[in-house]
Amino acid sequence: MANYNKITYKGRTITDEDLAIGGGLTNNMMLYQALISEELRPDTFVFNLIYDKNKVLALIDADGKYLVDSQGRYLLVRADEFDPEDMTFGDPLLYYINNGKTLMGRWYVRTVRRVQKKIYRFECTSGIGLTTYYGHNGGIYNRATVGDLIDEIMGSIPHTIQPDLADVAVTGWLPKVQAARDNLQAILFMCGGCVKKASNGSVYFSYPETGTATAVEDTNIGVGGSVVQLEPATRVEVTAHEFIEVDTTESKTLFDNSASQLAVTNQTVVFDGPYHTLDGGGLTIVESGTNYAVVTGIGVLTGKPYVHTTSSYSVNTGVAGAPNVLSIDKNYLVNSGNVMNVAKRVAGYYGVAKEASYVMRLNGEAPGTKISFTDPFDEPKVGYIKSMNVTLSKNLNAQATVATDWTPGPFGGAYNRSATFNASNISNGRLTFPAAMVGKQALVVLFGGAGGGQAGYDGIDGNARKSLKEYENPTIQAGGKGGKGGAPGERGNIISFYVDALPAYYDGAVIGEGGAGGTSNGELGQMGTATTLGEYSSDDGNQLLGTYENFLDGTTYAEKMLHGYSGGWGGTAYNHGEDAVGDIGAPCIVRGGNPDNWEIYWGKNGANGNEFRWGRFSIKNGAAGGGGGAYGASDAGKGQVATKESAESLDDAHWTLGGNGANALPFSSTASATCTGYGGNGGGGGGGASLSVVYNRDNGSFSYGYNTAGTGGKGSAGGKGGDGLILVYYNA
Repeated sequence: MANYNKITYKGRTITDEDLAIGGGLTNNMMLYQALISEELRPDTFVFNLIYDKNKVLALIDADGKYLVDSQGRYLLVRADEFDPEDMTFGDPLLYYINNGKTLMGRWYVRTVRRVQKKIYRFECTSGIGLTTYYGHNGGIYNRATVGDLIDEIMGSIPHTIQPDLADVAVTGWLPKVQAARDNLQAILFMCGGCVKKASNGSVYFSYPETGTATAVEDTNIGVGGSVVQLEPATRVEVTAHEFIEVDTTESKTLFDNSASQLAVTNQTVVFDGPYHTLDGGGLTIVESGTNYAVVTGIGVLTGKPYVHTTSSYSVNTGVAGAPNVLSIDKNYLVNSGNVMNVAKRVAGYYGVAKEASYVMRLNGEAPGTKISFTDPFDEPKVGYIKSMNVTLSKNLNAQATVATDWTPGPFGGAYNRSATFNASNISNGRLTFPAAMVGKQALVVLFGGAGGGQAGYDGIDGNARKSLKEYENPTIQAGGKGGKGGAPGERGNIISFYVDALPAYYDGAVIGEGGAGGTSNGELGQMGTATTLGEYSSDDGNQLLGTYENFLDGTTYAEKMLHGYSGGWGGTAYNHGEDAVGDIGAPCIVRGGNPDNWEIYWGKNGANGNEFRWGRFSIKNGAAGGGGGAYGASDAGKGQVATKESAESLDDAHWTLGGNGANALPFSSTASATCTGYGGNGGGGGGGASLSVVYNRDNGSFSYGYNTAGTGGKGSAGGKGGDGLILVYYNA
């Protein structure tokens, strides 16, 4: 008989004659297409193979005559057939129709069951089905691509990806899952991709077809069927997610076996969400990601959670009637950059789509194929095949479901260009857009002016003691503490909104100004002002918890500028009777990754006392510490101790004088647009001054000189916050 359909495996072939039918045995394929990737069901293929282990074949010669031995017996050999016992999980099968000319699909063996003496039941799955049998670690993604993630999930399973789909950026979180198919579905849903069949039968990831529909002849459509209006949604609400890494977040305990003291070996700890900055606390972290860690030993595993923020967006479908709201809130790859595309895509499907069901004879069509046909009520329709239940026979018939009255899209990450606008782009309160942007769908982000930085604190004066009774005992006069550096300013508020078509201009456009920095000794900086555009104001938004990153090109905005550096301590003065030592003032060290590249702003040297005679007086000098260093400064003072040459009278001589702390310089007066003001730097501490004693040999009396500590240096002013900005994402 004609070989209408066949299955091939490792060069072997099964034909229609080899399949068992009847008696409750079915041979069929279930094929699916998630048109908006709201689900991702694996295709299935079930067939029943007739196979006789003892079957033999008689040998024939070139003329077709049976070969016999010398005694006239036929020469027989065991048939080289498709042996079910050769099959293992994941072995590929190819199924052809139309006399073996059209490849219907590539399948993979899941199970082989012997259901009768000579009948084996094969249950096969598609390439997507294989992804159910292994997991995926997921993670936090920042402008990864759909192509890279699909390749990661699919691994060695044959597949190809449409280039436009492969290039879509992925930003967000995927959890650690036991079935990799779950994360694959999340990726496709985010961008509107779907799964089809490549020419070689392997998996092909692409967008739904938008070209000319394939015509299905009426002669290939059976009698009867139905048309169903999908349960219409009146509104679609979609949640956008953002995950922010914030170093100041408090660490949480993720695993703790310290109390039991029972060591673990390569134990996998799965977190309840994404974490960063993992610390083993005695455990060895063998392997880790944002969702898990593999640990060995005894200890406490901690990590800092990503800050997870959400916002909700809605689209009305235009369907009248009682409210029926469809909510989508668990896809963590949906973010502010793609949420409106997702909402419109879902609303477009659930607002208008109908489903036509009927029996059709296959001619190479598959789920996802765009077809034109006549529905069961003689109305011409265009739609997309959503599912097929195919019965295997010489003439393949399928119970098909087709989604009609619906246009796919929008797809991808929504935007492929971005532009920024500042005060120089605004004239008389009007922001005019370039012609290339007018009429384009856009996401507009308003950054308010950022706050000014806190001023650095002044250094503390050094200590100087003058009590005579302390002379014979050791005295320590500490230098003053360097002033603390000021904190950077606060981020400005941010708000975003969507525009279906950018207008030529917006009135009421104002770029927010950055706040002034604090002027002296720890004074806080001022907050920035609002950026406005028409009816929108950044003041109506929220303050960012972390840096904002352009999801197209990675440019960062709203950065926290440097915290100010603290000034160095003033040098301490030590007086131990006969000995006196004045320490050098401590430096201000700007530490980087490599100690060889550290910037060091040195304090100044102290001075040491000694005994000298001046007339009838014998003077035992103390010690003076040097002034502490400060950022960018070189004006710290040296400690000073009087000498015979410098003493003019006992009444006004400063016998020990601590060095003054350095006055700090600022990092920068103004930050870049959207960035916070720099913190001011702290002043250096004043040097200490220890006791100096004067002995009058004429009358045997003691007195003491003037011991003056150094004054603390001035902290620098905080930097001005960066002005606001308008960022617009749009489609070129």
